[in-house]
Amino acid sequence: MGIGQLEDLYRLILTSFENIDDPAQDTNRRASQLRGFQHVIGTILVLDKPLTIHHIIALLADVPEHDFDVANFLQRFRSVLTPSTATSFVEATPQMHKSFRDYIMDTAPDGFRISTGHAHFMTARSCLEQLKQHANKDKIQAISNTLMKAKVYLLVSREHGLCPYCSGLPHSLFLAFWSLAQSVWFSSITHVFSPSSL
Repeated sequence: MGIGQLEDLYRLILTSFENIDDPAQDTNRRASQLRGFQHVIGTILVLDKPLTIHHIIALLADVPEHDFDVANFLQRFRSVLTPSTATSFVEATPQMHKSFRDYIMDTAPDGFRISTGHAHFMTARSCLEQLKQHANKDKIQAISNTLMKAKVYLLVSREHGLCPYCSGLPHSLFLAFWSLAQSVWFSSITHVFSPSSL
């Protein structure tokens, strides 16, 4: 299948999820759908370490289910996210095809196109929220000052409509905070969540 045919296929998949070619009947619902798509797919794109579907759902628990159902979304997009040989959906690790990754980062329609800077921002925030809710208290205490700085940095960037990648603040500082948030969350996750909780 050629690149053009793949792009037509990917556009069909995206518009079957949310048909942006037609005027929105419910603008709030459309905004929620596109925001959820950006958050979930963006998270998969920028994670330092691969996570199973089960752990991605756990990480994105800060997404209100009444606004956007992360588990249902991942089920709907399993054809482009998980290998067909996976025996259990929740234990499958997303393996996004390079052509789909390139498409949603470069040529997908507005609303579906993903900025890695914004994806890092949203995923770091989810990590910090889950750390606040679930991580070992002693571990949180040991790095609380750094995490607080990270959260303030993220919130300030968001308040001013700035992406951490272009806010004028040191890029390396944001990446350090982001790496810390991920590494601590990853080290805690197996002790916090179990597949039976899904």
